[in-house]
Amino acid sequence: MRTFEEHDARTLERQAAVFHDEAAYRQAAMDSALELQQLFAEDAAQREAQREAQREAQREAQREAQREAQREAQHLALGQPPEGPAVGGGDGATMAAPSIPR
Repeated sequence: MRTFEEHDARTLERQAAVFHDEAAYRQAAMDSALELQQLFAEDAAQREAQREAQREAQREAQREAQREAQREAQHLALGQPPEGPAVGGGDGATMAAPSIPR
């Protein structure tokens, strides 16, 4: 919106400067229309680039989720627990069950 407002202000300034000259006024109006058309095209291209970047990020997240599911399936097929947060002290050591006297 700000870009359009800035464009509009520049257009008014240019047209006011040549208000007395009809040919120059028309030229300023045509130049302004072309400039506005370019602004719209640039804005559309920028929005499309943002949408494509979002789509690519989603695709990459899906690929990573698939890779993780494949790793988990491989671990399960080999009888290994899936990789995940460590259980216990966090140092990789396993804790033995306490012995109960009889």
